[in-house]
Amino acid sequence: FFIGSHGKNMPPPEFSGPPNWGEEARDALQKRFGAALAVAAGKDDLLGSPLGYAPALIFNDRSLLTADQLQRLADTGIIHSLALSGMHLGYATAAGCILLWGVVRYRPSIFLRCSRAQAVILAGLPPVLLCIWLGQAPITLVRAFFMFLFWGLLIFLGRPKVLLDGLLAALGLMIAMTPLALFDIRLQLSFAAVGAIALALPG
Repeated sequence: FFIGSHGKNMPPPEFSGPPNWGEEARDALQKRFGAALAVAAGKDDLLGSPLGYAPALIFNDRSLLTADQLQRLADTGIIHSLALSGMHLGYATAAGCILLWGVVRYRPSIFLRCSRAQAVILAGLPPVLLCIWLGQAPITLVRAFFMFLFWGLLIFLGRPKVLLDGLLAALGLMIAMTPLALFDIRLQLSFAAVGAIALALPG
């Protein structure tokens, strides 16, 4: 439960230790993405540019956003959109569904082997894992992935109602892995919000 702060005159963070292959691949991809953005903007320095939101939403890198930009997001109440979470995994799952829709148009026999819900889980898993890797697996994304994982498992087990059970299973796993996470306000609000949605849905 440490709190960090940053300012204009503070030194940049220092990293030590050799990166693994996944970190090197993500860093190389992020550099290529940044170079493409610079070409699109027609300038090398993207600090404060609207294009700086793209690395924040994809790679969880807010270094190109200024304090004024973040303050405007906070003032308008949409700062949460920059925190990679279940909303972004939802977009990733939707991308998998679009791909599934295109495949099913040519191979409708897929639904003879699995139900539509099971096919959605299988189609959504690769983009969900890609989203977690690109976003550097922050706790908010990992938490949402556990929910997705348990919901998918219960669907494959033939459970018709999975939302609340999958939520409680994900919560139990996170507390078992990190007991102090129970006192994390982000976890409390996230699970409370999803739990309220689950209870409010018609039976």
